[in-house]
Amino acid sequence: MAITDISLCTAALLLIGADEITSFSDSTREAKLCKSLYSTTRDGLLQSHPWRFAINQVELNKLAATPLYGFSAAFQLPTNYLRLIKKNPPTLDYEIHEDKIYCNATQLKITYAFSPPEHKFPAYFARALEFDLARLLAIALQEDADKAAVYGNLLKQQLIDAKLIDSQNSGGTGTSPGTQSYLAVRG
Repeated sequence: MAITDISLCTAALLLIGADEITSFSDSTREAKLCKSLYSTTRDGLLQSHPWRFAINQVELNKLAATPLYGFSAAFQLPTNYLRLIKKNPPTLDYEIHEDKIYCNATQLKITYAFSPPEHKFPAYFARALEFDLARLLAIALQEDADKAAVYGNLLKQQLIDAKLIDSQNSGGTGTSPGTQSYLAVRG
């Protein structure tokens, strides 16, 4: 089954013992709460960590209009931008204003977090999002602080596991060919 915003919300609702939904436009309290909570909960979780599946690199478009003061250039951030991970050149001073980066550069490349479609969420992230939604819905729908605490604890553990799995999608900091490892140097 493909992961969708509705399937994630339905899973969270079922976890807390509530009724499932078929659409955000259902006339139920569950649907109204899911519609209200879903996108900010998803984006908050995506912004909380540099998830490898939700990172992109681009060269930004320099805008013709320049900042009023402090910087010589403005660059347009992507429409799906959530959070800056790194920039090139790395030592560049910058400020983010609305949907632009102000700096003193002629070109700017960035690595940034974005919100991919739900069907691209790996299982480890989808489960964390379900637990996060269940935590919020337990309070909003059922006023059950104990249940919310249980899902808060499950979320914490799932995030530890998810970050570990996600970190394995990176090459790490291995030594390049021709360099000596620490063990070889120590003899």
